[in-house]
This record gives sequence, C-alpha cells and structure tokens, in this order.
Amino acid sequence: MDFIKFQIDEISNINPKIGEDEELQESFSMLSNAEKIEKSLLLSYSMLRNSGEEGYSTIDGLSYVIRELRTIENNKSEIKKIVSALESCYYIIEENIDDIRTIKDNIYYDEKELEFVNGRMYQLGIAKKKYGETIEEILNYKKDLEVRFDELSNFGEIIEKLEKEKAELEKKIGEKAVEIHNIRVLIGKELEKKVKNELDYIGLNKSTFKINIELTENIYSNGMDKVQFNISTNPGQPLQPLEEIVSGGELSRIMLALKTVFVDKDEIPTVIFDEIDTGISGRIAQRVGEKMYLISKNHQVLCVTHLPQIASMADYNYLIAKESTNDKTFTKVRKMDKNEKKYEIARMIGGSEVTKLTLDNSEEMIEMANILKRNIV
Repeated sequence: MDFIKFQIDEISNINPKIGEDEELQESFSMLSNAEKIEKSLLLSYSMLRNSGEEGYSTIDGLSYVIRELRTIENNKSEIKKIVSALESCYYIIEENIDDIRTIKDNIYYDEKELEFVNGRMYQLGIAKKKYGETIEEILNYKKDLEVRFDELSNFGEIIEKLEKEKAELEKKIGEKAVEIHNIRVLIGKELEKKVKNELDYIGLNKSTFKINIELTENIYSNGMDKVQFNISTNPGQPLQPLEEIVSGGELSRIMLALKTVFVDKDEIPTVIFDEIDTGISGRIAQRVGEKMYLISKNHQVLCVTHLPQIASMADYNYLIAKESTNDKTFTKVRKMDKNEKKYEIARMIGGSEVTKLTLDNSEEMIEMANILKRNIV
C-alpha cells in the first residue's frame, strides 16, 4: 500500500495534462529560437507590407497591377479572368500579412519561462519512463493504482459485499438447479423407456437401463445434478455405470441405442462402431444395420464388421487386409466397387468358397438393403 500510495502521489505532484507535452515542445522551440523567428517574421512582413527602395511593397505592387489591368479588362476576356485571380491573391496575401504581424508582435524571449519549460519537460520525461509512454497511459495507470489502493484500504467491506452477492447468486442458482433437476427426472423416465425400446430392438432385450439423477451441493455449468447412466445386460446382474461395461460388443450396441435416441440432439460429426456384431446374427444383425443407417442420416458412421447383414447396408465399403512381404506386415485399405462388394459379402455368407448361389444370395441381400434404406427416414 505504501508503494502504491508513493506512485499515486508522485503522479499527482507532476500532474500531467493531456496534450501538455506537445504544447511544451512548441513553447520550447519558440523560446529557444525567438530571435531567429522574430527576424524572419519581420523581414517577411517588411517585404510584403513596407515599401522598398523601388517605392513599392509586394502588396502595393500587386494593387498597382490590378488597377492597371482593370483599365483594359473590357478589351479582352482573358484579362478580366487574370484581374479576378489577382484580386483573390491580393486578399489572401493581405490576410496572411495580418497573421504574420500578429505572430511577430507576440514573439518574445523569456529566460525564466524557458527554464520553466525545460523543467516541466524533464518532469514529464521522468513520469513517462516510470509509468507510461504517453500522458494518457500515465493517467490510466494512476486510475488503476487508485482502484487497487481503494481495494486494499477497504478489502474487508469489499469482501463482505462480495460474499453477500455470492450468497444471493448461490440461492438463485440453487432454485434454478432444483427446477432443472425436476425437469431432468421427468425427462429421464421418458429417456429410460426410449433407450430400453432401442436395446430390445437390437437384441439386448434382457437388459435393464436406469438413469440415476442426484441433486448435489456442487455447482456445474449445467446445474447441480450428477447424472449416471446405469445398465444391467443380464437378468440377476446388478446395475452398473455404463462406462464400466467391459464387453466391447455390448458397449457398441448400447451406444448404438443411445445414438439412435439422440440422433437429432448431439452434434458429434463422426461415430465409430467396432465389435458391434459380436454375439449377434440373423435378424438382430439386420436391425443393428438399420439403426446405424438411421444414425448416418445426421452423422458420418464408420463401422468395422464381419456380418453381411451390416455390410450390405453401407453406402461405401472398404476392404481391410493384411499383407506380408520381406518379413514386414502391412495393412491395406481399399474402397470396393459394386462387384467387389457383392463378392466380399458372398464370402461372408459362404466362407472361403464363393459360389453362384452365395453370389446370388449376396446380390439379393444388397438389393433388400437398398429397399430398406429408401424407407428409412
């Protein structure tokens, strides 16, 4: 506080004014060169106003020229234009002569004033070195110091005021949090039903899904609730948090159910499903493929699968294969065309042997998938 007070007092004692440094610089230049300035102004004034050896000053000579030309201006139009232009010059010069005389009469040399200007410029120079490059910066710095000093001087009252404001805000937040909690509880019951329906549809009909919504004392950006999705995938198995599901296949299908429910709500651009076909086949596999295609209406969906029912639903198929050469193994990914897609799905259906029957079966499966996709909205 002592140091801040010292800085405030120092700036206050110097008492800089906006624009003062420019005025001082101008005064210093004038006072330092008063004799030269006065001599130049006097000479200029004399040449413009006073008559010289020829008997005419500049302004008098110009006046004489104008009078002479006026006597002949009616004989030629160009002369009238010249007279008009010279008259304008005459008034401009006359006005500037008056300005020169005024400045000349106010030029003086005062040694004491020069000393004062020098001293004042030195004071401002010190302030600029310590508190800012410009007077405006110095004054802004002083304001900041005064605010800091006031806060330190009255920190008890300020903290008491802030604590009161904090308590009022916490009360308002608490009231809003209870409203949000009640809404979440209602929506949570609806969400449980929707997710359970999706789980049943994709073969997890023996699972139980519950949403635990606990109102806590902690304040978060979206309320004061701790929300936990709990699931049991088999009868008699206790409910456990979703993130503790160990099976990759089960977790993928649970996420598929959630994504289907939230398809119009989240903003995740890409969803990746791996091992989603673990432990399923037949009609359930077909349903999983349908749900993934529904999600792909709003998101990019990538899926690694070995099931023909799922692969046939894809808009684009890529073959992933490992190749070994010279004791090195490479993974190659290649986009397949329609014929290659039909062949690989036939291989999924029949194993290593691809026959005309499996190819026909593959073609029929792809056609059925296309019909399904056209009807999914």
